[in-house]
Amino acid sequence: MEMLQKKSSIETEPMTLHFDQIKRAREEAMYVTKTKSFEEAMDIFTKETQESLRAQENRGRCSNMKGDDDENERLIFLSPHGWDIASAPF
Repeated sequence: MEMLQKKSSIETEPMTLHFDQIKRAREEAMYVTKTKSFEEAMDIFTKETQESLRAQENRGRCSNMKGDDDENERLIFLSPHGWDIASAPF
């Protein structure tokens, strides 16, 4: 009987960026984190997510969302265990 080989789901996803594009995105992210305040950087990195949530809310899909959720999300990123923005491959 053969052993099943496990792969993480990320390995089965199609690549969306080439390595040079990922490298460039990381460089740009480092530039933003070094030249902008924390709040400005968070706005830059989460702009599309926030716009998407607002659009869903306008269509009635997120009717229970409150306007103060952005502050709670910011606190997550302040945690020492939060995401490392500079190394995220976007």
